[in-house]
Amino acid sequence: MRKFFGFLWRYKIYTIIGLIILAVIGGSIWKKNNSGVEYVYDKATFADVSDLVSETGNLQLEGQASITSPIEGVVNQIFVKNGERVGSGETLFSVKSNATEIEKAAAYATLLTAQSNLKIASQANGTHQAAVETARAAYLSAQVNHHNVSLWFARGYKNVATDRHYTQQEIDSAKATMDAAEQGLANAEQALADTTISVEAAQATLDSAQESYDSKTIYTVKASRAGTVYNISINVGDKMSVTAATPAAIIAGSDQIAFKAQINENDVAKLKLDQVADISVDAIKNKVFKGKVGNIDTIGTNTSGVITFNVYFSIDESDEAMRSGMSGSVNVVVDEHKNVLTVANAAVKPYQNGKAVQVVDTSKPKTGKTPALKYVPIKIGIRGADRTEVTEGLTEGMGVVVNSGTNQFKSNLFGG
Repeated sequence: MRKFFGFLWRYKIYTIIGLIILAVIGGSIWKKNNSGVEYVYDKATFADVSDLVSETGNLQLEGQASITSPIEGVVNQIFVKNGERVGSGETLFSVKSNATEIEKAAAYATLLTAQSNLKIASQANGTHQAAVETARAAYLSAQVNHHNVSLWFARGYKNVATDRHYTQQEIDSAKATMDAAEQGLANAEQALADTTISVEAAQATLDSAQESYDSKTIYTVKASRAGTVYNISINVGDKMSVTAATPAAIIAGSDQIAFKAQINENDVAKLKLDQVADISVDAIKNKVFKGKVGNIDTIGTNTSGVITFNVYFSIDESDEAMRSGMSGSVNVVVDEHKNVLTVANAAVKPYQNGKAVQVVDTSKPKTGKTPALKYVPIKIGIRGADRTEVTEGLTEGMGVVVNSGTNQFKSNLFGG
């Protein structure tokens, strides 16, 4: 024992440090066991709950379309100005291609071949059209002859050529001739249909070849729709790229400002045409604009596994400060329940394939100062921004656990 205390005295500094560490650890453990968990509570109260669809988005002109160059090259001419109205298909600007002479020659050869093929297909189509008319005339004549022979046989007339009464055999022969003529007409019409398809295919090939050839020379960019031209961002001599981030111009079918937002697949199902919307624009402070749900895309966009749908909101009364491209947000009340029993959203927990809240279980002892909890299954209605409607399982005034703050050993010891 004397040796032990002698050892402690010899290394008294280390001994003191060790005792301090043990004291800190012991104090932390004692504090943890006696402080427990501090729960944050909420009470079930009656309130109004609104189910909102909320999303950010941007202002844009109605019917807005970006105009880009489909080829690589240099701006050759510009035919329109900002603010000018244009019709669908009207020329906007032209681009001189960067293609080499070899590429141009190859495209021209393909164009000539396509023109020749269309000419051949058109001639064949004309021949078959004539054949259809000939076959139709033969069928109509055979049809009339069969009708007459049948009628003359029924009335007992004589065949002038043979000076004998018409027979069933003559009726059958006329019928066979009519059937053959009908089949001949059907065959001619099918051949005409086939050549018509060939003409359409040849025309499509020619259009593609013409487009390809134009893209190797001077390509004319035309308006995809009627509207007003905005934001022309090009000048003669500028280089054009098919991957340019900024469009060469924008055409809008209307001067009316709208709001566009990308709504997730769960919320978009709640939206209906003409639902009232509240729209806020970040650049216009302290003002909310009334609007309505307009067009809703039927085909979603997949971005990294997240499906969203473009939704366009009309704005009842726009502001002169509004500019296309400004960011903002939209709120749509899709459902509203007045004076219903509610709890804080954070109090609602997943429980046994349903929902539940946690309450203090007075039938069980506390752990230190921490009360025991139990789950109370509930049924919920609509969920608002802050509170959730409870349709079954709770009564007014019941206290429920929202969240907790735990005094952990690690936190006490290291301050983390």
